[in-house]
Amino acid sequence: MAYKLNKQNPYNHKKVSLKKRICSVILTMFICGSLIIVSGRIANMYRMSNATKQYETTISLYDEIVKETALYIQRNGGDNPEKCFRLYTQLLWNGYLTYNGNYRYNIEDQNNIIGNYGARIATGEGDCKNNEDFFYKVMKLLGYDVYLVACIQNPKLPQDFIMGNHMITIVSYEGKEYYFDATNVCSYQKVGINYIQNENKGLEIVLKPLVSYIYGYNDAIETFHLLLNAPNLESGEAFELGEQMVNSISVSKKILVLRKQIEPQLQMICNTIVSEG
Repeated sequence: MAYKLNKQNPYNHKKVSLKKRICSVILTMFICGSLIIVSGRIANMYRMSNATKQYETTISLYDEIVKETALYIQRNGGDNPEKCFRLYTQLLWNGYLTYNGNYRYNIEDQNNIIGNYGARIATGEGDCKNNEDFFYKVMKLLGYDVYLVACIQNPKLPQDFIMGNHMITIVSYEGKEYYFDATNVCSYQKVGINYIQNENKGLEIVLKPLVSYIYGYNDAIETFHLLLNAPNLESGEAFELGEQMVNSISVSKKILVLRKQIEPQLQMICNTIVSEG
């Protein structure tokens, strides 16, 4: 019996092998790409989960610092808005609310924890919204009717006139409104519906409550009502905090104790803000 051998075409063999190789490469690339995408998403979810936990922990610690500060002010003569403001600005500008013990004004480096701008103070630097946000939260905790209001001060850019370039705090207390500026360490007198000034420091400010509402700081209608009905103050009622008053705080052992109590929290908040920046 004779057997007939079927010869394979070497060209067809190579052609089939090449197709298989190409399909194998494509399949491998697809699998690897899918694994990379999936692993990347898992890694992102893990990072987001950790970031969320860190954020929540940081904000919780920040709230504790606000509570400690409010308690200190309450225990040390803060029985009216002016005394509260004096005590707060002393704490702020002498560095007792910062991790490194020093505080300076810096508008260039905007490292903030969203929704809790005052926490940036822990890093040792901040701007007007950081200064006022902390004071606002302290005063709310002490039970005062308080409002954060955007305003215009020494406008330089076109957007300053539209959105404002500064922030202050209004406290309504016993039928009187106080216009506090923790950044410039002074209060203002009302000389118009939305116009205030401090003659001692030569400062003039136009309030923009609607912008404050856009930022989510307060109820615009209520603030407008407050500005419309608040009486104009006499010029002699504007006050400012002198250097002697500010410097005298450095010898207060009570505040040094407060700072030691919250130092671990300050360090964690500082690290969180810097890492976010």
